[in-house]
Amino acid sequence: MTPSGSSGGASKIFWDSNVGAYRMVTPYNAVFVDLLKTTIPASDRLWDPAAKMWTITERCLPGVRELVTKLFRQPPTVITKEQAQTASQPKSVMSSPLDSVIVEFFRLLPFEAAQRAYRHAATVLHPDHGGDMTSMSKLNAAWQRLEKDLYTRGAGNASI
Repeated sequence: MTPSGSSGGASKIFWDSNVGAYRMVTPYNAVFVDLLKTTIPASDRLWDPAAKMWTITERCLPGVRELVTKLFRQPPTVITKEQAQTASQPKSVMSSPLDSVIVEFFRLLPFEAAQRAYRHAATVLHPDHGGDMTSMSKLNAAWQRLEKDLYTRGAGNASI
C-alpha cells in the first residue's frame, strides 16, 4: 500500500505520439503531486484535469519513473516511446502490399466486429436508403466470400 492507501500497481506511464510526450496515470497522492511539482520544471509537465493524467517530457521519464517507484513502492507499468512506435507500425505491415494488409486485418478482426461493419455498410448502401444496387451487390458478394472463406473455415484456411 502507498502512503495514501492506494495500490502502486495502478501507476502507468505511456508514450503518446499525438502529443510527443509521456502520459502518466497514478493514484492520487498529495505528496506525489508536491514532489512532482518540485522536481520537474513546469515547462516539462502538464496536468490534464479532464483526463486526470500528467503529461511529461521524454527527458523526465527516468526521474519520474524513479519517483513513482519510491513513493508507491512499486514500479509503474511503462510503455516506452520505442515500444509504442514498434507496436503502432509493425515492419511487415508497412512493407507489405495493401491487399495482404487487408487480408491480415480481416484475419485479426473478430467475426462480430466484421458482421457489425457489414450490417452498417448494408444499411448505408441499400437502394432503399439512397444507395445503389451495384454497390449493394458487391458488398453482399464480398461479405459472403469473407464469411465463408475466412470466418467459417478459420483464419488458417483462408484463401482470399
